[in-house]
Amino acid sequence: MTGTKFPVKLFYDIISPYSWLAFESLCKYRGLWTKMDLILKPCSIFLLFKESGNPPPLFNPLKSAYIAKDCSRAQKIFKVPLTFPSNFADLAVKKGSLKAMRFVMAIDDLTNGQSTEAISRHLWRAVFTNEPGKDITDVKVWLEAGENAQIDKATLDKAIEQSNSETIKNKLVEQTKEAVNHGAFGLPTMIVESPDESRMLFGSDRIELLAYLIGEKYQGPCPVSKSNL
Repeated sequence: MTGTKFPVKLFYDIISPYSWLAFESLCKYRGLWTKMDLILKPCSIFLLFKESGNPPPLFNPLKSAYIAKDCSRAQKIFKVPLTFPSNFADLAVKKGSLKAMRFVMAIDDLTNGQSTEAISRHLWRAVFTNEPGKDITDVKVWLEAGENAQIDKATLDKAIEQSNSETIKNKLVEQTKEAVNHGAFGLPTMIVESPDESRMLFGSDRIELLAYLIGEKYQGPCPVSKSNL
């Protein structure tokens, strides 16, 4: 249909490396695809695993080893500076990303989505471009990411405060359950909305299929577009 704009919801967690790959690719395509209305949907990957009954891949040594190697290869074609820090398992499993995702949810809420892309990107960078990866349960890391994302101090302080509120906690849970209700079992998950149906796509390798579904041209994982990296 001429003039149709398809809402595309991207569910992600900043501890998920594949989510970062999909995120950067879709953010670039947002400037190229006139038929896509990209909606960023921060959620909790471990709550999603729990709700869907899918065990985290890091609990399987073979999957864990494969993911590290696969992302090392994929980051070259996605042109995302992603490397696995030596303390990734500790960051992902022992510390987790729940608190950080509540902070992202608070930023999203306070800025009406205007700073969601920037804060997410800089939290990913905190984990995947440092050795060792930075502790995203540390408020100091949030403030550093927020400053790099050019978010004013008053908004950052308010987001830190609100990240512990029941309102923000419930919003993150509801947003995660929204993904699960569409059939999500891992991240990144994309929901393509059209007048007749909602279609779920899983993985950073499904962007070509997304292009087909909305009638846009796929130019590879890293199209020629303005980059915020």
